[in-house]
Amino acid sequence: VDPAARPFGRTPIAFPIRDWPAEVALFDSGHRQSWPRDQSGRRSWAFTKSGLTDAQLATFVTFWNDHLGHEVAFNWTPPQHTAAIKCAFADGSFSSRRLHKGAHAISFEVVELLS
Repeated sequence: VDPAARPFGRTPIAFPIRDWPAEVALFDSGHRQSWPRDQSGRRSWAFTKSGLTDAQLATFVTFWNDHLGHEVAFNWTPPQHTAAIKCAFADGSFSSRRLHKGAHAISFEVVELLS
């Protein structure tokens, strides 16, 4: 199909969307929008760690800041897997608290990025 012959926003679908359960919205203009019914494919992991030293906390905070919290992706190998996946921190998921002098607890969430 000649791209110049297509109206704006009209791209042929190269795969049969009917093979997956989908929701479809039909518009009076003749346009249609489809999306997968099950959008639970993205995995996430929550972490809590207690007893971090000041240096370990500083190292984690540096890693968090280098990735601008949730904005910069990184590769990580989840438990029970052998291959790394692209993921990011969940927005606003990092928290820390001081347990006592020189000991801290942290919690954060990592989410898989679907590409």
